[in-house]
Amino acid sequence: MRYIILLIVLSLLLFGSMNSDVQKITPWLLGANFTIAIFSINFTFFGYQLSKYKAIYSEISKRQWANIVALLSLPFAPLISYLVIPDYFGIIALLILPVLVFSAIDNASLTDKYISPKFFIDKISRKKVIDRYLIQLSRELEKEVEKHKSYTKDREKYQIPAHGYSFEPTTLGLENEDIWDSITVVVNLSIENNDYPVFRKSLSSVLNTVVAFYSFKTEVDDGCRIDDGVKFIARNRLRSIITNVIEKDKSRMFLQTLSSEFCSFLMKENVINDPCSDLTRSIVSDCIWIGKKCLNHIVLLSQQKY
Repeated sequence: MRYIILLIVLSLLLFGSMNSDVQKITPWLLGANFTIAIFSINFTFFGYQLSKYKAIYSEISKRQWANIVALLSLPFAPLISYLVIPDYFGIIALLILPVLVFSAIDNASLTDKYISPKFFIDKISRKKVIDRYLIQLSRELEKEVEKHKSYTKDREKYQIPAHGYSFEPTTLGLENEDIWDSITVVVNLSIENNDYPVFRKSLSSVLNTVVAFYSFKTEVDDGCRIDDGVKFIARNRLRSIITNVIEKDKSRMFLQTLSSEFCSFLMKENVINDPCSDLTRSIVSDCIWIGKKCLNHIVLLSQQKY
């Protein structure tokens, strides 16, 4: 739709300039073009620098690169065209103006969207993203399972203890674009910025991810070990997030919210109907651990008071 609007604006400008002497305002057009390009890039950069959530902005998108290239190159197009077709010098400068305005607005809106924590949470919490992540993670775990099997089969070479036969993955995520790393960053930033709405939204994303991990089933050989490895990763990464909340939340407001969200999750019908599931037992264990930390904090405050 936006490209149609841009095309209409260009057509109207071209039609309106047919009977006008555009050459008279060419210096003004050149100045406007360069001003828009320079200020657009500067304001976009300042917006990124001033954002409280700039840590989630890991790379510039292809569309932003296209806007940046347009903003840096198009203002010079009229000057180059003057050497080739000087009669159309003013018209080209006029037509480039709305293109630069469009690129500037689009670049600013993209930057604002990409540094928005809510957009970032929605992006990494989509079912398609989580499913793709789980497939990639299961492939990595499958390799580890094969190594573990070869290790346990060679009894003559290794003196294997009893606990050595149980499989626990050495990896806790993927090297690139790890969902747990992204969620942890948002949770930590929301606490640092005292951003309660973003914190609650990030907790919802955490719980949805945990449910997806515990619901994951693979059909390959030794699928049970891979599924257990996926659950092991979810359990440890969730405990890591809880630990970060406990360490960073000095007021204990976010910790209270965390425990409330977990308790609300345990009151869901599907959880109540399956109280012995791995997911339920894991969340209950974390709730007890959070309660213990809260009690320790209360005891510490009472000791400081008296």
